[in-house]
Amino acid sequence: MTVLQVSQAATREQYEKVAQVVDLDGETPTGLICHAAAETPSGEVLIIDVWESAEASAEFARARVFPAFAATGNDELVAQGPPQAYEAFHLVRGR
Repeated sequence: MTVLQVSQAATREQYEKVAQVVDLDGETPTGLICHAAAETPSGEVLIIDVWESAEASAEFARARVFPAFAATGNDELVAQGPPQAYEAFHLVRGR
């Protein structure tokens, strides 16, 4: 089941600190279909991830995201748990 996750970071600086530790560009996680982040006019960062399964997303969060939160001083984000995952009913993959 393909899942879509929508989450946020408080600031672009917070996002980039965590992203540097997670290193999606250097080591793409198994099951990730796409990842995108955009800064909103208020300065928050909107994060969209599409995964092959909820299990792949959960494993990535456990193995890499939560340790990155802790390593960057964002322990409060660990307590929030993973973002809500929604079953995707329509997905178009680019060529």
